[in-house]
Amino acid sequence: MERYKIHVKLRLLYKVNSLAREQLYGGFPESYPALPKYAEMIKSTNPGSYALVTWTDSLQFKACFISFAAQVRGFLGGCRPIIGIDGAHLSGYYKGVMLTAVAIDGNNEIFVLAYGIVDIESIESWTYFFRNLRCLFAQYESQKDDWTFISDRMRGVESALFKVFPRAIRRICYQHLYSNCKAAAGWSGAAFHKMFRIAANAYNEYSFNAITKANRDMPVLTLLEDVRNWCMKRMGSRFDKAVSMEPNDLTEHAKGVLATRTDDSRFCHVTAAGGGEFEVRDGHVNFPVTLGNMTCGCGKWQGSGIPCKYGLRVIYNQRLDPRDFVSPFYKGAA
Repeated sequence: MERYKIHVKLRLLYKVNSLAREQLYGGFPESYPALPKYAEMIKSTNPGSYALVTWTDSLQFKACFISFAAQVRGFLGGCRPIIGIDGAHLSGYYKGVMLTAVAIDGNNEIFVLAYGIVDIESIESWTYFFRNLRCLFAQYESQKDDWTFISDRMRGVESALFKVFPRAIRRICYQHLYSNCKAAAGWSGAAFHKMFRIAANAYNEYSFNAITKANRDMPVLTLLEDVRNWCMKRMGSRFDKAVSMEPNDLTEHAKGVLATRTDDSRFCHVTAAGGGEFEVRDGHVNFPVTLGNMTCGCGKWQGSGIPCKYGLRVIYNQRLDPRDFVSPFYKGAA
């Protein structure tokens, strides 16, 4: 009897909570019909933005795709050609999946490029997302199709990706791979985590999905607005920092990496090989460095766009400015 009373109280509490949420955020059935007007409002108030809502033949919601002008311009104009993609299942009344595309900016932080909602995660839904992404790039006269995409092993991603971007490069997300190792193989512990990070040489361990987690049970319009608001605040604060930078100024991230690698380079020794080529000795190992094409045998310079400790040793040896050898993606102009 006591258990029954508790069950009744919980059902009543859930009902009251649901009614309160509906008063605050609106109902689920009313949210979807408002999406076309929302998409038109995005395009009219933010010229250059891309917003599409798709319906089935029976006029049921199928999918949507959104990217604000500042997001795509910021990505094409200032971010590395790397796109992280992910899907997060919604827990609201009608379920669905939120698909996202994010980049990494010059300060090594998440930069949201585009997002949308689909009914299920499948080859068809990912194809829809990638096609709209390609149309978005074409809208800004970018025909590049050899982007590097990073994701976990999500259903339908690979087939859809190469259908739309046949020259794309696919990489696996470090965080998801680490989680799979823990879940499937039972590998865990501080030692394994440390070795895994060293092996992966990961630069960012955070995922955009963590930002949307608290709102995945909201009506679709509320969810989309919360994501837009989060992106707007984040981009606004970055603009305030970047607006005072000179074109050749480095981001805080790049400065930090240079400082660390400069300190690590103190015990390296340089030998000139002629023609702009050098050899740097670190202990018992030699690394070839070429200043002209900004490469080093260790691979870190090419991989990060910031001189490695061996490259820095050569740069300082030649009385040059390290900033001139840092990728433009890490500078104020970007």
